[in-house]
Amino acid sequence: MDDQSIWTMRPCVIGGQTAPGDVVVLRRGQSVGRVVPAPHIPGTLPYDWSTWTYPADNGKANDIEDALAQLRAAIRRRWPDDVGQVPLASEMGKP
Repeated sequence: MDDQSIWTMRPCVIGGQTAPGDVVVLRRGQSVGRVVPAPHIPGTLPYDWSTWTYPADNGKANDIEDALAQLRAAIRRRWPDDVGQVPLASEMGKP
């Protein structure tokens, strides 16, 4: 199975609004993370990424493709592509 059939993305919608380059990353249709342009602060990389899988992870990247690659790698370290749904941090500790 190739990456495009496992990993997709859609615009991130907050309060009915979207922003260029702000995307939610889906793995097998399950929302697992976000890539967003970082604030323009001198000396920082231009993209932030974060996962909401358990345990959560985050980082910075030079461009959106690098951010997506880092996010996928972070999830794959714990949850290989052949595993179904992954646990989300927001669901941990709930009965």
